[in-house]
Amino acid sequence: MTTLRRIHRLALPSLALLLLAAPACDRGGDEPAAGGGADAAIERAVDGAAAPKDVKDEVKSFLKDQRKKGCEMLPPAMVAEVLAVPEGELKQMKIMGCNYSWESADEQQIAEASIMSIWIKKDAAAARKWFENSTKTQTAEELKAAMAMVKAKAKESKEVDTEVKEKAVDQLGDAVTGMFPEGGIKYEDVAGVGDAARVDENEGALTVLVGNMVFNVRAYKGPPAPPPDMSAMTSGDVKKMMKASKEASAKWMAETRDEREKLAIALAKAIVAKL
Repeated sequence: MTTLRRIHRLALPSLALLLLAAPACDRGGDEPAAGGGADAAIERAVDGAAAPKDVKDEVKSFLKDQRKKGCEMLPPAMVAEVLAVPEGELKQMKIMGCNYSWESADEQQIAEASIMSIWIKKDAAAARKWFENSTKTQTAEELKAAMAMVKAKAKESKEVDTEVKEKAVDQLGDAVTGMFPEGGIKYEDVAGVGDAARVDENEGALTVLVGNMVFNVRAYKGPPAPPPDMSAMTSGDVKKMMKASKEASAKWMAETRDEREKLAIALAKAIVAKL
């Protein structure tokens, strides 16, 4: 797997988690992330939703700089132990968190692990609200409507001040929208991980709540993804190529989903135990 392809697979799912978690667009709730821009607009949108009732603060509390400690929360030794791969052969990439990849010498086995989208809120109640909003089961129509709302909100940022930047926002939103499963996204509760955890039924990725922190965990070990329909990929038809790629990815995700969930849960438990 090339570095570019790995970045694409790592970054877009994390962006999707952020972008589809926008049930409201007022400015209530927690303070926006430093730096403003689309990231802050997304955070304001999610925080603006109604908070769950009767939420008590949890014991654990983390400072904002915890967002930069992904590789401390998920060190190579932990990945090697949970995924049963040689620690010295792991490749680490710091993209929106901390990501690892491994490939066997015969290229018949790969391993991937990541902790991404680490969010630190002002208190446990605000984190619970973020967790609930970002792990809501949504239909395809609801996802598209949420994306349209987030794109519009992002364009209001003073940093998106040219047609080129507005077009970039649209392109990113459209790319994420194209990743959404046709049947929408469904989450299920997972017991025994942090203060709360939910798994994405399509990908087996885990979203975890611990005190005032929310983060996302992914893991996999097994055969690499088969290539999409090569006749479509060499046709020159962009839409046909995107469709073939999406279909191949969805098929592989479905086939490996159970293994992904099992390893993501194991990895999340190891992360929480070290906090």
